[in-house]
Amino acid sequence: MSGDTALEVRGLQVSVGSGHAVKGVSLGVRAGECLGIVGESGSGKSLTLRAVADVLPRGVTRAAGDVVVHGRSAMVFQEPMTTLNPTMRVGDFIAEGPRSRGVPKREARRRAVELLAEVGVPDPAVRARAWPHQLSGGLRQRVMIAAALAVEPSVLLCDEPTTALDTTVQAQLLALIDRLRAERGMAVVFVSHNLAVVSRVAQRVMVMYAGRVVEEGPTQEVLRRPRHPYTQALIETIPRRGVAAGQLTTIQGAPPDPSEEFTGCAFAPRCARAEDTCTSLRPPMLEAVPGHTAGCHFVAAPRAIAPSKEGV
Repeated sequence: MSGDTALEVRGLQVSVGSGHAVKGVSLGVRAGECLGIVGESGSGKSLTLRAVADVLPRGVTRAAGDVVVHGRSAMVFQEPMTTLNPTMRVGDFIAEGPRSRGVPKREARRRAVELLAEVGVPDPAVRARAWPHQLSGGLRQRVMIAAALAVEPSVLLCDEPTTALDTTVQAQLLALIDRLRAERGMAVVFVSHNLAVVSRVAQRVMVMYAGRVVEEGPTQEVLRRPRHPYTQALIETIPRRGVAAGQLTTIQGAPPDPSEEFTGCAFAPRCARAEDTCTSLRPPMLEAVPGHTAGCHFVAAPRAIAPSKEGV
């Protein structure tokens, strides 16, 4: 990575009990860039993000690896009501960030109102005096983004922040995050199970399965010419216009226990292209084209995916 790198992660391993739920993940994100991390539940994407932020759940530990943040990082969680303090007005909650850095109370409150305005909260001075339960889900998530911005982060970590929102509010928040990234020059790591969502905000995408990175590259390159069968399967499950609910594609089988170790490729039991080599030898990450890598024995055989009207 070049000198403008904001976040570097090398060989990250996260342990759950006696096994590793994240197995040697490395990544780098430059200032002003958004990296999307996608995968099914249990793929290790959220644990990777939480390890970077040093907020792993109890009983889960970072067993190995280096995390280097050039500046500060801040995190936006999936459900704001589990993060916002129900006994604090939202303006005071946002002001906690500046106060922790020595900003006087009055100045911190003024800054909180400015941040609410920056993230598009109407009547910010009034909303600053509201309690969390008085705001809609979309406004609460904007408050969470404002609180993250209050510490002037160089890296913004987003853990599925739009999952519980309707499509209109979701689109608004994605546009907000994208605008803030561009205006502030922040690095953003955006975790989601939804490739269509990631395609709207991320310049690069990293696909995880069973605790490992299985594909990485420029977003449109990966989405239109996926090199790993798991990425192909994820793309095929995206709902498209004109397709009835009963005709939606699913990935057969179930993801493995994230702490389980495999001799070969973890996706082999669910992969229609699997051969004997796939179950006996774990494929290395191979470069398909410059900047686009995949951990598959058949990287040289891409499958072209036509872009849909949803932008994928």
